[in-house]
Amino acid sequence: MIVFLIVAIFIYQAELRIEVERTSIINSYGKSYIPVRLLPGGAMPFMFSISLFVLPTYLRHEGIGSYAVTNFIINQLFSYHTYYGIAMYSLVVCILGYGFGFVNFQPSETARHLKESGDYIYNVIPGRETEKYLTHKLLIMIFAGNCFLVAVTAIPLIIGLYVPGYGNLAFFFSGLFILVTILDNLFDQIRALYFKGQYDLI
Repeated sequence: MIVFLIVAIFIYQAELRIEVERTSIINSYGKSYIPVRLLPGGAMPFMFSISLFVLPTYLRHEGIGSYAVTNFIINQLFSYHTYYGIAMYSLVVCILGYGFGFVNFQPSETARHLKESGDYIYNVIPGRETEKYLTHKLLIMIFAGNCFLVAVTAIPLIIGLYVPGYGNLAFFFSGLFILVTILDNLFDQIRALYFKGQYDLI
């Protein structure tokens, strides 16, 4: 658990820094950059994946789709105890990772703000080219982050197929990662409030 916490904190705080040339600001403290997190969606895929994954099973219990073929498909694709179900759950996590990643980091809006302020990324044309560049970088980061999310969820579930009880570690680790993101945001707010009144006027 301690090893996972260390890795989770490192993964959650990891980011790609895209340097930005700011024409209207003279900054002697360092270069400006756009941060693209390795997990731009944070822990949101974990928070929503379970609810979406169990939805077909819930609908079946409510009498919707009670045919034999439908039951077979649901039992295979939406179960934590089959390879198909684990693959489907991993797919749900990946889709949510891409979805929340684009919601939290919007390349089109970022490119528009850069163009309106006169700032630009070196060797990248402002506007549409900047949006494509940011989208490409975001897709790479989301893919790498999704590999971590899938590993956290799928590996314990696969082990649980052979060793009873170990499948629960998938939900334990995902819950632990959610806790890491919540505490990290909380500490960021505390630090911001603490340092808010400690800046000297220039």
